[in-house]
Amino acid sequence: MQPLAEKAIAAVKDGRVEFVPERWSKLYFDWLENIRDWCISRSSGGGTASPVWYGPDGREFVAETEAEAAARARNTTAAPSSCGRTTTCSDTWFSSWLWPFSVMGGPRRRRSEGLLPHFFPAHGFDILFFWVSRMVMASLYFMDDVPFRTVYITPLIVDDRGQKMSKSKGNSVDPIDLIGEYGADALRLAMARTTGKGRRFACRGTTSRRGGTS
Repeated sequence: MQPLAEKAIAAVKDGRVEFVPERWSKLYFDWLENIRDWCISRSSGGGTASPVWYGPDGREFVAETEAEAAARARNTTAAPSSCGRTTTCSDTWFSSWLWPFSVMGGPRRRRSEGLLPHFFPAHGFDILFFWVSRMVMASLYFMDDVPFRTVYITPLIVDDRGQKMSKSKGNSVDPIDLIGEYGADALRLAMARTTGKGRRFACRGTTSRRGGTS
């Protein structure tokens, strides 16, 4: 087992991190006790793109902007200076793993400043190992502390067939439509009141803008 995983397991076993309901700690332990290598890159059109451009001769240039990459290419090759960006991007959960640190000033801004605890939301159990466990590992590594004390597991919202709501399936309710009709605060309150700790919450009788029934 890797040291990062061992520390993340210990953080739950010694009570620094608590799961609500507690039974979801079993899934957390199972994933970390059987940890595998994580490929943090993807080849797709979405996600956070890698800052790599290719010159006309195939040479790689790491830069913040295409103009900067093109300038570097002009200095290294006699070929035209146009550059094409790589299609490689970060895995979604790797980007999420970095987000709290990058927008809160990095690991140097410790928990004592009171910033990080306010920006870790509740989660459905389906991303317990995608995000929660990785955040615990990352925070223990970078800050020598856990990112949150309590992990509240919300139920998944499913359609009238018991299927998880998903944009790709077209069976999800469009929150923008609901916000436009009822307001953001009303939507938040409705979700908070009707979903409790558990596994599933069924949402029926609404057709999304995407055409799915939910």
